[in-house]
Amino acid sequence: MVGPVTACSRVKNSSSLSKVPATLNTVPLPRADPELPSPLESAFGGSDALADVRYRATLWKSKRIAECMEGQGWTFTPYVPSAQSFRFDYNVEKWQTLVGDSAARARWGYGNSTRYRLDGSTYDYDGAALSDSSVAPDPNEKEVARLSVGQQQARAEAQFGSEAAGTEGGVVGCTKEANDAFEREFSAFAELNALQDEIAKRTSTSADMGKAIEDWFECMREEGFDVADPINPGIAIDADVAKLFVQGEPVSGFGERIAALQSRELAMAATDWNCRLKTLNPLFAGVRAAVESDFLERAGDLVERVKREGP
Repeated sequence: MVGPVTACSRVKNSSSLSKVPATLNTVPLPRADPELPSPLESAFGGSDALADVRYRATLWKSKRIAECMEGQGWTFTPYVPSAQSFRFDYNVEKWQTLVGDSAARARWGYGNSTRYRLDGSTYDYDGAALSDSSVAPDPNEKEVARLSVGQQQARAEAQFGSEAAGTEGGVVGCTKEANDAFEREFSAFAELNALQDEIAKRTSTSADMGKAIEDWFECMREEGFDVADPINPGIAIDADVAKLFVQGEPVSGFGERIAALQSRELAMAATDWNCRLKTLNPLFAGVRAAVESDFLERAGDLVERVKREGP
């Protein structure tokens, strides 16, 4: 699917980067303004237009997975969050990939604790209700919960090809069938998605980026946030949110506790962004701009092909 670019592999802590390996590429990376649309976003008509493309692609695959699963005797409901909530997710991911929207950052932070109202229900990006309950609105979660452990494993194998639901080994099963069918049906997307690999390769092997990550960790620590992951620093907030639910229901005192967590998340997210502005962002944006510009020059009418092919 077409999605935001994840520009480098995860780094667990700064100690592993205290000395940049000599094998890293020492060629300086280009720099660009991370607040400006990338060349690819501009070619599609803006970040919302690209998010819509991503939403439609994911929905197509979800429907194909449903057909495959039902063919094997499993109930599977095609599911993608609403177009509005998909934009919410997209903006959260854009935050993580360093080209986020400033209004979304100020309101949602990482989108972890801030997605919840004080009663345990959730918001989407525009503030509309995603769910009347505290559990995620994916109907397949309730279907899985009704199954025995053995049945859950068998269903996961059908969908992902592994008992670990796709987290171990290569993803196969109905998910791979859907992905393969999508690439056959919409060949332009495969070319487009290859950009992510190129951007990841250039940034993750750069000595410039290694030093920038060190600087980001130090900047965060100076403000009192000892985080472990420069790609997804809000994961600690997500773990704290999970502690506020028992079997899908909010614990006693949820409102007060989620409010405190939201305050910390927004402070962390604001600090994160300020630190990134001085360290990582210009490098990511520069590499993305260079890779996408080169690609669009070579690809000719690829953007129009994506729009024309659908889904």
